[in-house]
Amino acid sequence: MDLAHILSYLEMPDWGILNSPQKSIYFWLWARSVESISILVVLFWPWQRSQPPWFKRSLLLICFSSLFLILGIMYFGENYLSNVFHEDDGFIRFKQGMELGVILLHLWAAGLVLRRDELPRILRCPSIFLFIWIAGIGEVFFMLYQTVNDALNLLGDVYKAVANGFLLQAILTHGIRYPYERLKRSEQKRMNHEQQLKTILDHTEEAILATDPLGKIQIVNPMAAKLVGLPSEQLIGKPIDDICQIYHTLSGEDCTYKLIQAIRNQEKWEIPPTLYLKDRSGNQIPVLLQITILSQSDSVPIGAIFTLRDLTDKKRYEMQEMLSTRILENMSEGVIITDRNRSIVSVNQAFTNITGYKQEEIQGKTPKILASGIHNREFYQEMWQSLNQYGMWQGEIWDRKKSGEFFLAEVTITAIKDETGFVTHFVSFLKDITLKKQMEEQIRFQAFHDPLTGLSNRSTFLAKLEEAIIEAERTGKKLAVIFLDLDRFKQINDSLGHEAGDRLLQKIAERLLQGVRGSDCVARFGGDEFVVLVSGFSEPHEAKLVAHRILAEIEQPFNLYGRPYFIGASIGISLYPKDGTDQDALIQNADLAMYRAKESGSGVVFYDVEMQVSNTKRMRLETLLRKSIQSPDFELHYQPQFHAQTGEIIGVEALIRWRPEGSDPIPPGTFIPIAEETGLIKPIERWVLQTACRQFSEWQSKLKRPIRLAVNISTSQFQQSHFVDHVKEVLRITHMKPELLELEITESVFMNHPEEAIHTIRSLKKLGVRIALDDFGTGYSSLRYLQDFPVDTLKIDRSFIQTIEKSQATFSIVKAILQMAHDLRIEVIAEGIETPQQRNVLQRLNCEGLQGFLLSPVLTVTEILELLLSEKSAL
Repeated sequence: MDLAHILSYLEMPDWGILNSPQKSIYFWLWARSVESISILVVLFWPWQRSQPPWFKRSLLLICFSSLFLILGIMYFGENYLSNVFHEDDGFIRFKQGMELGVILLHLWAAGLVLRRDELPRILRCPSIFLFIWIAGIGEVFFMLYQTVNDALNLLGDVYKAVANGFLLQAILTHGIRYPYERLKRSEQKRMNHEQQLKTILDHTEEAILATDPLGKIQIVNPMAAKLVGLPSEQLIGKPIDDICQIYHTLSGEDCTYKLIQAIRNQEKWEIPPTLYLKDRSGNQIPVLLQITILSQSDSVPIGAIFTLRDLTDKKRYEMQEMLSTRILENMSEGVIITDRNRSIVSVNQAFTNITGYKQEEIQGKTPKILASGIHNREFYQEMWQSLNQYGMWQGEIWDRKKSGEFFLAEVTITAIKDETGFVTHFVSFLKDITLKKQMEEQIRFQAFHDPLTGLSNRSTFLAKLEEAIIEAERTGKKLAVIFLDLDRFKQINDSLGHEAGDRLLQKIAERLLQGVRGSDCVARFGGDEFVVLVSGFSEPHEAKLVAHRILAEIEQPFNLYGRPYFIGASIGISLYPKDGTDQDALIQNADLAMYRAKESGSGVVFYDVEMQVSNTKRMRLETLLRKSIQSPDFELHYQPQFHAQTGEIIGVEALIRWRPEGSDPIPPGTFIPIAEETGLIKPIERWVLQTACRQFSEWQSKLKRPIRLAVNISTSQFQQSHFVDHVKEVLRITHMKPELLELEITESVFMNHPEEAIHTIRSLKKLGVRIALDDFGTGYSSLRYLQDFPVDTLKIDRSFIQTIEKSQATFSIVKAILQMAHDLRIEVIAEGIETPQQRNVLQRLNCEGLQGFLLSPVLTVTEILELLLSEKSAL
């Protein structure tokens, strides 16, 4: 409209309608009115609320419609408008009134600019205020001028131009310069943001790949390139499923393609907590995958961001942590972890097993809960001093369990420090060594003591004897070595078994300790041999008193399994310095004296030089015996067994005799004990069985009727693992008929291993060999053996036969034995018959077999063969 105002001046060309001052003024008034109203509309516009696009278009349409309406009115309806200018009178009041209204609107607008803080920045700037204010002042000049060429009109135009200049400045500043600067700042901010993002992407520990909707890689950071194993430039533009192969943890399925399809199709796909990424080398790397879908406002995906975290170190740490936990829980040692204030943080299962305290019961408490009260304050002060100085302490502590039981713990405490050297925790390892200590004490005790009886052993006795000799030499006092060997112990051990024998030895040890002084030393050398060291006396009879006191204790009955048993002892004594000045001499001479006591039955015997001669003789016999084993000087004699009623010979018993080359015959009672002690009895027993079977087999062809051969078998021979095979081999090579061989055993073979004994007897019975139970009645369980084992013959011991005609009790026992044997269909042979009265009694009792010097002495091979061939009756 300002343009229309200018074009409507008189000097301007007409545009279809004649120009006139009135037209020009109207255009001016319309322009100013529209301008002021527009300013107010702009100032009152609700800028905080966004308007819909149609509203803005409608407003623009209204503006243009109003413009064209005004133009139309001015061009086509000018005659209908009131005059605002008169040639003679100038401007009329209507024009001035409109100008005044415009001025007032400008003042209102200027006030609004100053007071409305919610206006946009461009409307609150000083240029807009100056534009409105100066434009209002210019309107004052326009209101006051009277002619078109008036100076006031010129001033109004100047003010208007200045006002428009401020408006232009505001538009240029806030519409062009400020937006440009904001754009530059935004661009710089964007560049900074991109640089920051690049820095973050370059230095993040996570692999990041950004793809477009088709899954082609657009952005990749160095960690992703490293994880995949390709340079970044080779990854850009490549489909992600060609580059990465992501496998499901459990199924092993390659789920990369499925993942991309889910993103493209906007399908939900639940990501497992752990996946495996296969790199270019084929290595499977555990990763944690996160996917962020990039989408437009209408939720159309425009790409995705894949974030992969390499879990290799985490998995390794978790594995190490799991291993540490497993190791901690499976350790046999108890573990206590405390903080630096000694409050318990954690314990393992072994600690609970040792102390009885569970984790929840002891957490937050201090290790003082285990204190036994045995150790004093100084002990713990030294412990903490070591911890503070060296960071570790190791030792043994008496602690107390939850149950109140004390236990000895081997403890190692270590201080755990951080990287600055500051102590953060203490770790204690404890092991219950109570049993270990007890075992060590037991081992230490057993090293110096006999394990069965608890008495001193040989090495301890020798050490104490050496000390006693030194002391006796210094003081001039005497000392004695008392050597003791039990009588009849072997019979009890064989009859009742080793368990009973061991119990008897323990009781004997108790008796020995009761019979000596507290300063004396009692030792067990092995078997049934005991040695006592008595020192600090002046007269020999004092040692003898101790020996008799010991003997009196031992001769008292011993209760085993509810029954009394009697044993005796043979004691030999050697004195220092008379009988020896060193350990070996004193012990050896006491041993010799003990053997003399056993031979003589004297009970207690002091050593005498003559005993050394006897010992030399015994050693000579042992030497001769060893030579005889190499080239046998043995021979067999036989004693016949007779039928009690007819007097016929029913069998013979083989008995060994020894006549060393160039020496007189040596009785079995002399050399058999030596053979048993030296182990030479085994080859002798094998020689007896084989020789007897060979000789007897040769005789059978000369005899008119078969008779039996009885051979004694010792317990040790019977219990040999290959005894049955040996008997079978002897029968084979000697052609001996097995039914004619009768093996005599004693009931001691059943004591230790009855199951093995019955197996051996049954194996012998399968061969056809007969079994005789020798010395019947002298043991302790004979009746039970008759019930359990297949015995063919009973041999009544000579101890019963010797008093059978004098003792009614013995007679009754023998009668009962015979009656029982007859009921069991077992043959009975009585041995040791020396008088006719004994024979007659046995005949009346219907005893089947008789053997003894009354009927026949022991005969040589020639003599027994003549007797067998003669068939002479013994009755």
